[in-house]
Amino acid sequence: MATTGRQRGNDIGATGVRFGNRVREVRQHLGMTQDQLSAELDQIGRPIPKASIGRIESGDRRVDIDDLMALAYALNVSPLSLLLPFPNTPYVAVSLLENGTEIPAEDAWLWGLGVSPHFMRNKNHDEAARAAERQQFQEMSKPWWLDVQADFSADLRASRQIRDR
Repeated sequence: MATTGRQRGNDIGATGVRFGNRVREVRQHLGMTQDQLSAELDQIGRPIPKASIGRIESGDRRVDIDDLMALAYALNVSPLSLLLPFPNTPYVAVSLLENGTEIPAEDAWLWGLGVSPHFMRNKNHDEAARAAERQQFQEMSKPWWLDVQADFSADLRASRQIRDR
């Protein structure tokens, strides 16, 4: 029985392509070959052949959550560092979804770190409502015992305060 036009899933999107690029950048920064990365993945129990690593890096192979975690572990980086954009400035607009919605890179990282929701600045201007929204987001985003402080330079903090007014 033949299948007719069945789609197996979504195409690789911008996040998948960005992920592959970051894997390649980190691997090369570490001076690691695809063979070495493949061997490291094999040692940690998540074998990914060299050819598949090449396909991941070129955006031609999907990565599941287990691959993501194993690659981050093997490269000794945070999974977020492979998922989120790495621009040179925090104010560059980045797209996290295929719908084209963009937010500043700083907001993407604060969201990824569980510090603040990505949409908060566009909603409640009432400080008490903003604080409650941030607290609820943080409670759902990380364990109660983990306190994540985004470490920004004094200049960045000052410019952010001006922007938030």
